[in-house]
Amino acid sequence: MAVSLFTVTNSETFHMEEDLDDHGKILFTDTLSIKTTDGMSTSIVVGSEKYPGYVDGVGEAARFNGIYGFTQLNTSLVVVADSSSHCLRFVDRVTNQTSTFIGLCTQRGFTDGEGQNALFDIPFSLMVFNSTSLLVSDLANNAIRLVDVETATVSTLITDILSPKGMEMADSSQQFYVLAGSVLALVDVESLTFEVLKSAEPGLQDGNLSSSQFMFPTSIDRLDNDTLVVADAIASRIRMISLSTGEVTSICAAVTPPARDTSDELRMDIDCPPYLALTVLKSGDALYIGGSRSINVVLLNENSTDAGGSSEGSGDSSGSGDESEEESSSSGEDGSRDSSDGDEAGGDDKSGCNIISSFTLIVIIALLSASFI
Repeated sequence: MAVSLFTVTNSETFHMEEDLDDHGKILFTDTLSIKTTDGMSTSIVVGSEKYPGYVDGVGEAARFNGIYGFTQLNTSLVVVADSSSHCLRFVDRVTNQTSTFIGLCTQRGFTDGEGQNALFDIPFSLMVFNSTSLLVSDLANNAIRLVDVETATVSTLITDILSPKGMEMADSSQQFYVLAGSVLALVDVESLTFEVLKSAEPGLQDGNLSSSQFMFPTSIDRLDNDTLVVADAIASRIRMISLSTGEVTSICAAVTPPARDTSDELRMDIDCPPYLALTVLKSGDALYIGGSRSINVVLLNENSTDAGGSSEGSGDSSGSGDESEEESSSSGEDGSRDSSDGDEAGGDDKSGCNIISSFTLIVIIALLSASFI
């Protein structure tokens, strides 16, 4: 599978979804803002490109301390996990108004309850569970929380599940997969239990699921009815899991090695170019990979053109490093960065899409520490 550049971003992409409000675009977060893109042009929905904080407001006047996840309830309402503020917030797509939904923002804790009486500690990922409820992976509390959207009430579903991150529904409506630490687990809502499906030992081993190893998986999606796809962040790999055979295979998440690399101390994989693969999204005939200051794309159908993006980023992935640098530079000039501050945010380094920002390096080290406590 050939990986190519879809668009350049100003920071690391922690989550992506198909934009329900603007068909054909991808809604994504690059830590401090929510943006929408078709690969050619990108615009901010809410938040700032450079300034963190906790401020409710309209559009770019809103401030977030660190968004790791969100989910769209419908075409007009988004629930955002302002993870570094330890709360959930609403974004109205009609007015672009950000408001506080649940949790006491900037106050971490572990308390069930209603509204601001509920406390989270790094709510990482959100998933719609039924027509009125959300599941929240409460990373530092080692718990899965259940949120009733209508009553703004939080309860605890599962505890003692180490550093839960990305989630995806299973075939049963009462079961879901969750990435916890370096493992994949299956949670049963009716029995309130979970089953670990793979080795807890971190590593890079493919093969049978029960003996396979992941390094630091953060995001999971369905490639098709039989295949789960996992972003294994530090391994720079996308892991494919066949549910029918139980086999795990991998592809590299990036195109070519960058001119210089600041992430060697976090990586064990020398076969794949360094790329912090934080999130995956299957959309149409394309698999989108979000991470190190870029969103990459894999066309699952070689004849498909659904992925969009600039022609500079859709070339063959076997090109040289110099060609890759030219592609990133061209994409930035053609408008895939929407802000005039883009050069300041990304610097003059044309390999920026493969380099981890210092802010996210701190975040990843913190998350790793939490995962192995």
